[in-house]
Amino acid sequence: MKRYGRIILLFSASAVYLSIGAGIFTLIEGPHEMRTRQELNRTIEQFMKDNPSLSMADLAEFLREVRLFSKKMLTLLNLKISIMIMT
Repeated sequence: MKRYGRIILLFSASAVYLSIGAGIFTLIEGPHEMRTRQELNRTIEQFMKDNPSLSMADLAEFLREVRLFSKKMLTLLNLKISIMIMT
């Protein structure tokens, strides 16, 4: 029974520690994230005004494809670096 008490205590302490860390991170990074989101929204709004023939759905699809391509390129780059390190 004593062993379970320690496990519960360690789990609880870990949860509290992580929660405090998450709170501090949010306090530090929250304002920057909000500014970045606002800037992105303004950029998208301006882009849509400059390109009225493009729908939001088309833009979203294009950005999804760019993100997937970016992930593929990073994967290839990491693979190439790994190969270079191994040789």
